[in-house]
Amino acid sequence: MSVREALTGYYRNFGLRGVFTISAFRLFRRPVEITGRPPGIRHPVHLRVWTTDTSTYAEVLLRGEYAFDLPFSPRIILDAGANIGMASIYFTHRYPEARIIAVEAEASNFAVLERNVRPYPPSLRFTRPSGIATERSMSRSPILPPARAENGASSRARAPARKSAR
Repeated sequence: MSVREALTGYYRNFGLRGVFTISAFRLFRRPVEITGRPPGIRHPVHLRVWTTDTSTYAEVLLRGEYAFDLPFSPRIILDAGANIGMASIYFTHRYPEARIIAVEAEASNFAVLERNVRPYPPSLRFTRPSGIATERSMSRSPILPPARAENGASSRARAPARKSAR
């Protein structure tokens, strides 16, 4: 991203305050955060400067990327990979009766998510999983049994040992 594109984007999303913020960050590495106050959203949102936070904020809360109609009103919404909570905040306003569960594994994203959703009612819950499962770790999971092939054999059976070509 060029300096001109950055200045234009910050101006479009935050006005002159955004231009001053990104300019100061580029020169002094401070401030590291900017607060957004999108229209129709009850509480301000916290965003890290010079990260994808600002583009996510613009896409979800300013440009309405998730503003599509559903043929029903959801009771539960799972925001898996919630990042900093922009979609969770949007859905809290769009579906006030829904219970929203925001899950984010990355520590720095979770810290911002926690700050962003804390002012909302208890129907918006957030959590940070203790780990991410890989296929290898799932094969040792006490919760998930190994998958079975049609003949009943485990599909995670070890491959035969290779003979060395000496």
